[in-house]
Amino acid sequence: MSTFFSKNQFALIFAHLSAWCVFLSIPFLIPNQEITPTHFQALPINIILGFGSLLIGLFYINFGVLIPRILNRFGARFYALSILIVWFILIGITFIFNSLFFRQGTKIPIFAPIFPSFLVFMMSLSFSLLIDKAKKEKHEKERENETLKSELSFLRSQISPHFLFNVMNNVVALSRIQPKKVEPTLIQLSQLMRYMLYSSDEKKVSIPHEITYLDSYIDLQQLRFGDAVDVIFNKNMENTEGVHIEPMLLIPFVENAFKHGVGFVENPKIGIDISLRNNILIFTVLNSFAPLSTDTKDRDSGIGLKNVSRRLELLYGEQQELKISNSQGLFKVHLEIRFLS
Repeated sequence: MSTFFSKNQFALIFAHLSAWCVFLSIPFLIPNQEITPTHFQALPINIILGFGSLLIGLFYINFGVLIPRILNRFGARFYALSILIVWFILIGITFIFNSLFFRQGTKIPIFAPIFPSFLVFMMSLSFSLLIDKAKKEKHEKERENETLKSELSFLRSQISPHFLFNVMNNVVALSRIQPKKVEPTLIQLSQLMRYMLYSSDEKKVSIPHEITYLDSYIDLQQLRFGDAVDVIFNKNMENTEGVHIEPMLLIPFVENAFKHGVGFVENPKIGIDISLRNNILIFTVLNSFAPLSTDTKDRDSGIGLKNVSRRLELLYGEQQELKISNSQGLFKVHLEIRFLS
């Protein structure tokens, strides 16, 4: 990080030095008498360079002192007064120069520094405004990023308790129906918890890693329901190298399918399809449901989908598209995520 900032600082210093070198070279690069009057051309080089250095000093005095400590604190009136004071000082310096170096012959007009110093003040003020705008935009962006991180952390923290609550209910139900399957179920559950504890702390996981997690969850549910529910999981991956996804982003859709697609449904079927082509992830979940059974579900039944929908908006914005529909006893979730190359 320090290397990055040092490079930026070096580039900024180099840009300033280059600009001022061009600025000081203007009188020598443009020998036109209409632009550089005779009295200016007659000045020694050291006087011209000294006057140019004085203007450069005014630029940074205005940028580092007058603008932040006078204009920003006390307003435009005191700032204008401070510029008038600077101009009186410049007039005094010009008078001293004329007295010391030009006692006879051509002299520098006493008001000559006013116009170039005015241009320097305007340049400095414009530069300060641009810097302030850039700082405000950077601060606003950092604040937005921190807000997004906080909201994502909160949303992710909601997933684990909600998921565990549903799984523990499954284990309790399984202990009554098929006690022999409780042990393999708990082993499967421990693997899921390991993923939740370690992988979910990562910002991104590979697509195969997330699919393995989905497989484990589906196996856990099938230990409970057995042949009572028909689950088909199709996977079509072209090339997953370099493609990563937010952990535990897809599980709420599968969880919702088991939660609402089994129970009061006759011959329940769940179809899951995931594919990755041309850096576009397509994830579809279909499940049959009984419309009259929705009133019997607990109040938290909608947390998962609302949660993941919000996470998708925060993480991928316009790169994702989520469509949810339910008609004729069929609930469908269709998600597309376009990964940037």
